Order: sequence, then structure tokens, then C-alpha cells
Amino acid sequence: MNSTFRSMLPGAAALLLGACGGQDSTTGNDGASSAQPGAAAPEASAFRAVTPTAVLMRGPITLAALDFWESVSVTIDAEGVHENFPDTDEEWERVWSAGVSMAEFGNLMLAPPHARGEEWDALSREFVEIGLEAARMGEAQDAEAVLAYGETVLNACNGCHERFSPNVPGI
Repeated sequence: MNSTFRSMLPGAAALLLGACGGQDSTTGNDGASSAQPGAAAPEASAFRAVTPTAVLMRGPITLAALDFWESVSVTIDAEGVHENFPDTDEEWERVWSAGVSMAEFGNLMLAPPHARGEEWDALSREFVEIGLEAARMGEAQDAEAVLAYGETVLNACNGCHERFSPNVPGI
């Protein structure tokens, strides 16, 4: 992974965190403090869910998994064998990014309002580990490992969907 991309990550993370922050809970719409004199300021969480779980599943989580799955493929048809592998550092960065995204989406599924109990949490933690392993494969630029690991990612997704959304098409 090139050093330019890595050097951008801390700045991008800071921008994202700043953009995702909500209004300070100690101020009103006009910015004036609403805290009572002498009262402890309420704890403000930096986390604010903005998208329902089903939308996350159909959108960004599916896209991250597809980026990983589709990054390496071998197709055999009447015309022969067609291999698709990332060729450039930038293409491998996409594979790495897909893995990191899957890991972070697993973390996101552990937080309210997405969390749904012990079994959900266990599957979410498993998805974190799966995403981390996928990211390592992208960083190592290991096409054979990515190709073989696609089934693991698919099975993790399908196992969760079978349990938690068996009647919801698309997730």
C-alpha cells in the first residue's frame, strides 16, 4: 500500500468524525448553554446512528463485500478462462479498504440502535475478524487468498441473513 494513501488516513478520519458529530448536548439551537449552574454537563456520545440497519446492509455493507468478492475472480466459459486480479497498488487498496470497511461495519453492528443481542453480537464480532483478515489479504496483495476467502465472507453474510432477515429480500 503506498505511503501517500496511508498518510491521508488520519486526516480523513478526523474529517469524518467531525462531520458525523451531532449538536453539543449542552447547547441549544442558538449555541447558548442549557446546563444549570453547578450541574455536571451530560455525557455526550460522539456516536450517532444515522441509517437504519436494513439500509446499511443493502447499501454500504453489501458494497464493501462486493468490492472484496469481485476484486479477484476466475470465470470459465466457451471462450476460455478469464482471470480478474487487481493490477495496481490502487486496485489493491480497494481490496484492503473493502476489508477494513467490513470490519468497521461489524463494529457498527455492535452499537445501538443496530445491536440485537448475544447471537447478533457474536456474528458481528466474527464479521470484524473476517474484515480484518480480508484487509490483510489486500495489503499483502494475495490474489489466491482473496479468491479462496470469498466463500468465508459469503458464508458469514448468509449465516447472519438466514438468522436475522430470512424474509427480507436483498439483505
